[in-house]
Amino acid sequence: MTLLELTEQIRSGSNVRAAQEQLYAMVRSALLERIGEKIPASLKARLEPEEVLDAAFLRAMAALGCFHATNEPAFIAWVYSIAKQFIANPGERPSEQDRHSDSGTVTRRRDCT
Repeated sequence: MTLLELTEQIRSGSNVRAAQEQLYAMVRSALLERIGEKIPASLKARLEPEEVLDAAFLRAMAALGCFHATNEPAFIAWVYSIAKQFIANPGERPSEQDRHSDSGTVTRRRDCT
């Protein structure tokens, strides 16, 4: 399944957990190294690339209804921009509401404004 097909599956509510897991693996493969390169040396001891990716992915899933990518690079770029914002503001950690529920799916949606 393609990245865009997975985002549509998540939006539709069909087999969301499996789709999120597969989408995360694809995003991780595309971005983890790039994210690691963006973390300043002064933050590397306190901020792991995986932590940044996790936060960015959770935020992307929470706002998925607001973003409609026309191609896979646009979706990856969107998640990457969220990751860069997280790096710029490392004090911003995901709230408990942003974390996964017991079912493993993202539970909070943000407004599209």
